[in-house]
Amino acid sequence: MAATTEKELEEAKTKWQQTQQELDKTKSELHDVREELERSQSQLDEVLGELEQTHFELYQLKEKGEQQQSESDGEVKQELAVTKSKLQESKQLWEESQSQLGEAMGVLEEYQSQMEQTMATLEELQGKLQEKQEELEQVKAELAQKQSGSESELHKQLEETKSQLRETEQLLDEYQLQLSETMEVLEQSQSQLQQAQLREKQEQQQPRSDSELHKELEETKSQLRETEQLLEQSQSQLSETMDVLEKYYSQLQETQLKEKEQSESKSQLKKELEETKSDQTKFKVD
Repeated sequence: MAATTEKELEEAKTKWQQTQQELDKTKSELHDVREELERSQSQLDEVLGELEQTHFELYQLKEKGEQQQSESDGEVKQELAVTKSKLQESKQLWEESQSQLGEAMGVLEEYQSQMEQTMATLEELQGKLQEKQEELEQVKAELAQKQSGSESELHKQLEETKSQLRETEQLLDEYQLQLSETMEVLEQSQSQLQQAQLREKQEQQQPRSDSELHKELEETKSQLRETEQLLEQSQSQLSETMDVLEKYYSQLQETQLKEKEQSESKSQLKKELEETKSDQTKFKVD
């Protein structure tokens, strides 16, 4: 029974290592998302600079038109054409930024799916740990029937193992809570990105003035900053979760060592019982 428990704990250890690898992969993807958002923010800054320059040029053009009405309309038309070209370039940069936001949203959705799979794995592992605890209780009952001199020592070891399992369950509960908080943050980030895309669609359906477009750009830039902050918070929570997993792995190693010692102690007791039985048989024969 103890050997079976040790084997299943080894399987649980392997699954935890796989889970840790998945979390490392997810952490790398979040880093990529952050880089994507930084590039998007840089492009938005460029768009904002272009729009501010365009606004300044339009203002200069207006003053120039009021002060120099006698000048030819050809020069004014040429400047308007240049301004229109710059606005077109700004629009293209804006569309590229929207595309990058869509890609970032896709990565966030994939991360959310991976988190759901991780929670399912944790729930399965928690069920197996409960089974291990029941098996250890059964081993405890069997040892209570067969042991005599070493009964108190083995009972103490079993109680320590049970305490380790309880601490492990508490760590699992804390980890699940952190995962829930991380998923809430991701849902908020996803909502922010969806709102940004909705505003983009509305702007494509009806024309906007320069001041309104500038205001929308500022709002989108603010939304991107908030999203980046939320992603940084998620990354911090993942780092804390990794620490919890490492602590849990250490607890599993200690539990495995305890079970190995119990198995050796049980074998030794069985050997002593067989020797005692042999001595009694020999005494009767004599």
